Amino acid sequence: LINAVFAGDITIGANHIGRDGDNYIGFESDDLIKLRVAGATQVKLSDGLFSPQTDSDVDLGSSSVRFKDAFVDSVTI
Repeated sequence: LINAVFAGDITIGANHIGRDGDNYIGFESDDLIKLRVAGATQVKLSDGLFSPQTDSDVDLGSSSVRFKDAFVDSVTI
């Protein structure tokens, strides 16, 4: 059980904490959190924004596992 994390990133390996940097939650600054999976930063969360780290890289769902509903204010392509 983790009650608080005060400085740095959280890295959890298969058998122990701190195995490697392939998967981690990075607390980059006061208002930026990055999620790294399989050795690459995939998504980031900042003040009011949940977004992919790079363009055209992250999918929401798949052809076999889909989200049920999506509620959006507007769509821009």
